This record gives sequence, C-alpha cells and structure tokens, in this order.
Amino acid sequence: MIVKLNPITEAELDQLMKIWLTSNQEAHSFIAEAYWEGNVAAVKLQLPESELYGFKNSAGQIVGFVGIVDHYLAGIFVEKNYRGQGIGEQLIMQAKSQHHELSLSVYKKNRAAIKFYRAQGFTIVSEQVDVETLEVEYKMSWVRE
Repeated sequence: MIVKLNPITEAELDQLMKIWLTSNQEAHSFIAEAYWEGNVAAVKLQLPESELYGFKNSAGQIVGFVGIVDHYLAGIFVEKNYRGQGIGEQLIMQAKSQHHELSLSVYKKNRAAIKFYRAQGFTIVSEQVDVETLEVEYKMSWVRE
C-alpha cells in the first residue's frame, strides 16, 4: 500500500534512512561505502523537505519509498527482500500521477536502474560526470503525453 509521508514521523524517517543507505550501498558497489555513510546526515535533513511516498507491507512497515523535489525524482529505494515484486513500478506510477514531468540522474554503471527507468518510460537526455564521485551519470526524463 502506498502512503504519502508528509509530514514524516521520526520513526518513519529512521526507516527511510536505513533503506536509503542499504539500497545505495547494494546498488553502487563501484562507489565506496564511506561516501554513502558520509551523506547520511545531509540526506536525513533533506528527506522531510521532499515529497515522499512510502510502500508499506501487510505488517504496516515501510519497505520502499520515492522522494521527489519539485519535478526531480531524487531517488527510489526498495528493501532487497521486496525487490522484483512491482513495488518500484507502483512508486513510479504514484510519482507520475502527481507530476506531468519528472527527471532523475542515474549512474551509467547502474545498468539495472537504467533498464528499470527505461521500462517506466524515461529516456536518457544527457550524460555528465558527478563531481562528488567522479562517476559518469545519465540525466533521464519522462513527460506525460
């Protein structure tokens, strides 16, 4: 079940941060774990300012979420044991239902994410280097037709 997480409770924020850190470390083995750990405090401050939708399992626990800032999809994260069950697609559909256009950045080496976003109707519009990680990333976008 998808729920809007604004305002967000401290317990919900802690759960999102756990999902955020673990998911990033799992999806980006080409980036040092210390990079993600070093960004925890900043992300924890930014998340409550974002438009957030969470996916709750049958026990009422958040197992995935999407964060949006304006029309920028800042991230979509799903706990490992819940991946491949359509949760990511549902979260993207929720984001699309609230916006007429969305953009995002994804690392070129994260082929699974690129494939996922393409399947959701996103297209690559440019390529740049992330100045913090020095990794090549794609900017992708989606526009409602």
